[in-house]
Amino acid sequence: MNAPSAPQPARLDWTTYRSFLKIHRVLGLLGMVAFLNLLLFLCLNIFLGGDSLGILPSKDGFIVNNHGHHTAVSQSVWVFSLFHSAATLLLTPIIFLTVASRLYEFQIKKEPLRTKCLLGAFVVLFLLTLESSILRSACQSWDDWSHLKSPSAGGGESLPPENSN
Repeated sequence: MNAPSAPQPARLDWTTYRSFLKIHRVLGLLGMVAFLNLLLFLCLNIFLGGDSLGILPSKDGFIVNNHGHHTAVSQSVWVFSLFHSAATLLLTPIIFLTVASRLYEFQIKKEPLRTKCLLGAFVVLFLLTLESSILRSACQSWDDWSHLKSPSAGGGESLPPENSN
């Protein structure tokens, strides 16, 4: 007498992906673009030597940072790195989770309510923690840079306009 085997979870194979891409064309395309942008982000970080998230140019100068290793860059590269890093690290997890939730929606529907609630709570806490940390670092860097490029109220007085008379 053979014991009945446990039911195997449904595997995602190429036909599942193809049918997903037929049904959710925009979401599938968005997921592929996000994946390629993530690869571009990683390549740029390797090429530049890091990213500018959390860097305060008024104290540190225009540098990129990778695990404590600093590399000097121009102001335009620093600003590009700040925007690209923030956008990539803020949007990619949301896009990937959206694609995954649509891809696994039938398996998730079969789970008991407790499992769905625990999974949902974990995802929400994970996203809140990750996104708020990245956004805080990006905003600190942006605020410091914007105060650096604008003249301070007490320091640099602007010259009065010349009269043409």
